[in-house]
Amino acid sequence: MLTFCNIFSGFSVKKVTSFVHQFIPEAKLTEEGMTELCYQLPDEAAHRGDFARLFAALETSHLELGISSFGISDTSLEEVGGVLCCMS
Repeated sequence: MLTFCNIFSGFSVKKVTSFVHQFIPEAKLTEEGMTELCYQLPDEAAHRGDFARLFAALETSHLELGISSFGISDTSLEEVGGVLCCMS
């Protein structure tokens, strides 16, 4: 999961999504809030080196995109199981 936080002026969901898709076309926007965007990224993108290229580009472009911080996390099977149990 790729997360962008602390969105400020100059920010556009369309602009950020287009930027992410330049590096990982399969990325899917899963959450859109007032101060946060989350994208689901395919595992294959890491193996192709797409994550490294995306993060290198974000280091130089995040302020132009209206983003003050970003990060990546991996959802564990325990977290997924907890969500499924709650939905049952």
